[in-house]
Amino acid sequence: MPNKSDPFESFVNKLKEAGSYSNILKMRFISFRNSVIISLIVLIGYLFIVLLSRDKNSMACFRDMAGPMIELLVGFCLFYAAKLSGVHGRRVQNFWLIIGIALLCYGIGDVIWAIMELVLHQQLFPSFASIFYFLFYFLFVLGILYLPGESLSKNKKIKMILDTSVIFITAGIIFGIFFLPYINSIYGLNKVSMAYAVVDLVLFLALLRILFNNFKGFYRTPLLLLGMGIFSQIVTDNIYSFQVIQGIAVSGGFLNAGWLLAILFIYLAAAFEIDLLRGNKKCMEFELGIHRFNFSPYLPLLTVLITYVLVILVNNNKISISGLYIEAAVGIIILLAVFRQGIILNENENLYVAAKKEIESRKKSEEALKLVNIYNRSLIEVNLDPLVTIGLDGKITDVNSSTEAVTGYSRHELIGTDFSSYFTEPDKAQEGYKKAFQNGSVRNYPLEIQNKNGKSIPVLYNATTYKDESGRVIGVFAAARDINELKKAEDKLKSSLNEKELLLKEVHHRVKNNMQIISSLLSLQSKYINDDLTIQVLKESEVRIKAMALVHESIYLSDNLSSIPFQSYVQRLVMDIIIHYSAQWITPKFNIEDIIFNIETAIPCGLIVTELVTNSIKYAFLEDEGVISVEFTREMDKLKLTVSDNGRGLPEHLLHEKSDSLGLLLVEMLVNQLEGELKIDNRNGTTFTVIFKELEYTERV
Repeated sequence: MPNKSDPFESFVNKLKEAGSYSNILKMRFISFRNSVIISLIVLIGYLFIVLLSRDKNSMACFRDMAGPMIELLVGFCLFYAAKLSGVHGRRVQNFWLIIGIALLCYGIGDVIWAIMELVLHQQLFPSFASIFYFLFYFLFVLGILYLPGESLSKNKKIKMILDTSVIFITAGIIFGIFFLPYINSIYGLNKVSMAYAVVDLVLFLALLRILFNNFKGFYRTPLLLLGMGIFSQIVTDNIYSFQVIQGIAVSGGFLNAGWLLAILFIYLAAAFEIDLLRGNKKCMEFELGIHRFNFSPYLPLLTVLITYVLVILVNNNKISISGLYIEAAVGIIILLAVFRQGIILNENENLYVAAKKEIESRKKSEEALKLVNIYNRSLIEVNLDPLVTIGLDGKITDVNSSTEAVTGYSRHELIGTDFSSYFTEPDKAQEGYKKAFQNGSVRNYPLEIQNKNGKSIPVLYNATTYKDESGRVIGVFAAARDINELKKAEDKLKSSLNEKELLLKEVHHRVKNNMQIISSLLSLQSKYINDDLTIQVLKESEVRIKAMALVHESIYLSDNLSSIPFQSYVQRLVMDIIIHYSAQWITPKFNIEDIIFNIETAIPCGLIVTELVTNSIKYAFLEDEGVISVEFTREMDKLKLTVSDNGRGLPEHLLHEKSDSLGLLLVEMLVNQLEGELKIDNRNGTTFTVIFKELEYTERV
């Protein structure tokens, strides 16, 4: 993002937005510095040639040929400035174009002058060349009037009119002193001479507009250079007119240096504008200096001083002109000055009233701000948590009383010291506030404060960055929560939970042992029974009890008392059933996802697997060889348990709805308990599929 406070950068951005910046940089032109050097060389060279020249005709010839060439080159520079200045708007571009055309008219006038002087040997003043000189004045004034002036307040407009009037009247006095005595002289003032005097006064008014106005999209330095050119032109014109009246005018003499200087000032104005548009930073810095130094308010004072000198000269008979003329002019100037001073006094009074209101407003704001600061400080101080502000360099900039209490250091001792030096792990503390600067905030960052007495206090830090009015991050605000009591409570709770966990494990262990005892009793009892049917019932009950006991064993061996890893549970369960029935000739196959169950789901699933595997061992195989597969997968939000074998299939009487088989009846009951669905496929062996959802834990009261 560009810095809006840098005028040069803003200027370059304007050129970029106009789409012409890259093209302007590619264009080559003589720099303003070199242009000043060239102008000095041309001016000094001309004066040197005039000084050495003895032949007036040769000098006139040199002047008449060199003048138009210089004016043509300067005109080209003005057109070039017009081409580049489009980034400032159409009116500024047209201004340079009009000034360029005006200078070409001046050049044409010089060409006609040279022809009449060197070829036709006709009268030079007045002559046909005067038409183009008048066009030069007209277009020059038109260009200056065409410039878009900034809007001014009513008082500023009145002061500007008064200032320009004072200067203009002074110029009128000077004009009258030099020209009025010669109106009735032997030579007299002809109409052309009067016309030149009039256009010079108009040009002088244009000069005043340049000095006392600001123009939109236009820089001050080129305008001042143009003003200096206008001033040189006016002074030289009037000296020449005076010489014509005296009958001592000479073409090609030292006086021509005045007109040459005027043309060179116009050239330097164009060169400075071009350098600005090409991005010359030195020119931009010079332009900013000109903006800071505004000398136009001092010009009326200077002209009043000149008028005072003229009055003294008139009173001492050094100048032969009517005293009444001078007195009237001075009276008007004094009247204007008094009127202007009245406006200034009125402005000063308004400024005083505004300043007084501003001071009162600031006092009220300061009082309000003071109250706000006291209120904010109170909020910070009453906070029981240690609060700290940290600068960009990691130094503490402010603390509250809680920070003083927890660290054992005073506020004066803490401010300006390294934040991380008050912790048991300084590197970790430093990393914490750096994270806050990087991410904007830090939440629940664990640290231990090292007290002045060596005691460590565990805290959780929450920190966030704060910014200045421009949105720039200037620090971190950190709040520490003392978690010493919380950690004690947490340790106590962990101890209590460990005790309860040990107790639950002991309960499951005892349940498992009790079931194992029951299983052992059933096994022992079956040895004293001769009835095969009874022995079979006891064996099936023994297997079911072992399946439930295995659940409790898995629980107390697990790290989590509320869940059972079903994969390992089923694998061990199936292997135990095969061993129990001495069916080592059966090959078990497993495809079980690593799913964790709660006890509510694990026991019914374990009993279902037990019954189905037992049925397969008992009824599925004619020979001592077979495969039993157990698959358990998750499908969407449901679970799918499949137990299959490659045997002959179940007998028809076991598949019948009214079957009195306890095993299948138990499977159906368990599937209903799981709120599931049972499917049986008796082709190519027997496949039992149970689809269900995991049961939610029901809190025991």
